[in-house]
Amino acid sequence: MHLKTFLYTCLFSVLFLPSRAQLEYLVTVDPSDISFVKIDTIPTVAWITLMPASYDQEHQRYIFRGADSNFNWKLYTLDAPTGAVLHDPVFPGTLDPGDNILYPQYSDSLDHLLGVYWDNSAGVAIFGTIDLASGAFFGLDSIHGMTSILESTYDNNANRYFLRVADANGIYQLLSIDASSGTIVSSVACSMPPNGFFHGMCFSNSLNKLFALHWDPVSQTISLTVVDPLTGIMNDLAVIPNMYGVESSFTTFDELNKRYTVKGVDNAGTRTVYTLDALTGAIVYNPLFPGSENIILPCVDRSSGIMYALHWEEQAMLLPEPTGTGIRSLFPNPCHDRTSLILDKAYREVQVFLYTSSGQLLKQIKGTDCTEISIPVEDLKPGLYVVSVFGDHAQCGMIKMIVE
Repeated sequence: MHLKTFLYTCLFSVLFLPSRAQLEYLVTVDPSDISFVKIDTIPTVAWITLMPASYDQEHQRYIFRGADSNFNWKLYTLDAPTGAVLHDPVFPGTLDPGDNILYPQYSDSLDHLLGVYWDNSAGVAIFGTIDLASGAFFGLDSIHGMTSILESTYDNNANRYFLRVADANGIYQLLSIDASSGTIVSSVACSMPPNGFFHGMCFSNSLNKLFALHWDPVSQTISLTVVDPLTGIMNDLAVIPNMYGVESSFTTFDELNKRYTVKGVDNAGTRTVYTLDALTGAIVYNPLFPGSENIILPCVDRSSGIMYALHWEEQAMLLPEPTGTGIRSLFPNPCHDRTSLILDKAYREVQVFLYTSSGQLLKQIKGTDCTEISIPVEDLKPGLYVVSVFGDHAQCGMIKMIVE
């Protein structure tokens, strides 16, 4: 298994959904077979991000970021039992289009939505709270020394917001942030050769433990592990057989039954949803993920054990061409072996994500200090694809790509 197959896909990546209205649903999911039941449609939502959803356990509210077919982004708060839209403010409501608010986590103990604000002009990240009704962000303290954010989770017992980041040298750090003040309580390196690294953090408040998946480069295996947030030391529970990679859009923790659920892939690309006993690491369920269904961003209600998620129905995708102001051209397009993406200016960090027309992430390409990115496509089948581009922590735009 290649190391890159286990990397977290991207904090900013966009999942492309059909742009016709009334196709997105809040659903309940049975983890034993991944069957689902529709609760209600979510009006006007045509696009969502792969940034994990949040769940307010006290008030049973499902929170995610979505957009209409014209890419007007909003922060949606849904009443989970009924699917009714409670709030949908513009999000992020910032003057600078390069700014962003990332990785929201709902604090039941503080009754606030928490997140990280990326100030594009200042080049700094700020931890703070988000108002569900207005989408307004209230900063508490800055986070220094990081160049990218990989994932987050939240400890309601100690009011700690955990953030896994990378610094300029590519070293992963696990930050523990006091959610009341924004102060960084601890910072520990969490990429330690030859021990590998962890990914897919889920904090269990019932067990008071930080769970994750551990990629071991020596044994070439992935295990359910318990991470000590003060030291970064991993205590593996059990190897997950036949897992060669992880999809970041389907990871959650069931507090009622004390189970960790994640969607993995084998070396042939077959997707399986693993539900693991958090006490032993044993597999409770491992159904194949239905290839014809689109279910992402699960959250489990701790009182009922009900798993909520988002679902959309397959239809022809209607994409504007191109979107955003950061893409000047994609040439040649159509292409058959390689194409070049021309940007509006030089960016310090560029991340390009290539998707199928149904939203499957195929590859990620990175560049530094560049205005042009070469995209190899000789390994792709003829058809329609979507290119999503981010420069210096902000989305530059999206464009259709046709492979002949």
